[in-house]
Amino acid sequence: MPADAVSQTDRTLARQLNVGVLGVDASGRVEPVERPRVVGNRATDEATAIRFQASAQGVADKSFGLNHPKNYLGYPLAHYADGPTERLLADHKVVRAFDDARRGAAFLDLVAERPDGVELTPLGREVVRFAIARYGDVEGALCEFEEWYRSAQCFYDLAPAWADLARRVVFAYPATQLLVEELQTLHADGFDRPTLVELVRYLHEVHPTFTVELFLRGDDDVRARTLTAEGDLRPAPLREGRSYHAPTVFQLKAMLYHTGILTERGAEPSNLDPTADVWALRQRV
Repeated sequence: MPADAVSQTDRTLARQLNVGVLGVDASGRVEPVERPRVVGNRATDEATAIRFQASAQGVADKSFGLNHPKNYLGYPLAHYADGPTERLLADHKVVRAFDDARRGAAFLDLVAERPDGVELTPLGREVVRFAIARYGDVEGALCEFEEWYRSAQCFYDLAPAWADLARRVVFAYPATQLLVEELQTLHADGFDRPTLVELVRYLHEVHPTFTVELFLRGDDDVRARTLTAEGDLRPAPLREGRSYHAPTVFQLKAMLYHTGILTERGAEPSNLDPTADVWALRQRV
């Protein structure tokens, strides 16, 4: 590729994926920008991370905009019920950020966004069945959602059955599975309450590309400050809240808290102290 077009992120990902990059200058001269190296079995994990980033479930271009799982569960219910989806969501005080709710519901595979409109997925229909089984119809379920308006209580304690359903939905998100398994590994190694800094440093050792894309902000300035030319992490920027990807450290973490997976909710990067932000499993195996 053109040598002057190779960004630091390109070089980092190439190293971690064991991909060589040839840079071509204006005169046509070709020189290696990155040389491939032997990385054992890590290449498979990193390739998976890149596919995760680039796919419909990636975190680079699409992210969670809301921090409570009920906002996403409510969308397929309102879509199924009689009446305009947005009006039902507003009337029952489920959520007013309709676009974020729809995108998040699609992100969690509850609905599919088609050229001719939105339709329920098999998982979304299962949410509707759950509601009908408990209330007789989805309208009754939406009325229950209204009772939770602006509640600060953990959803897992407030509405255990719904939170358990949300837990199964959120756990299907690939990032959740990876985080839970690695937090369990840390627990087995004696780290019961790892901070965000400790978690990111550990994850970067075993899933470097995945960690960068999931936790670090995507702009070049943050990546340049946080990563060395070799793709290693610099300690100082990891202690700064502004280095982190808000949809992960705030919205995703809050959903993991409300579904009973983590012990603490998330925080906006502007209010985040990564050295004190604990990522611990509520139930450890």
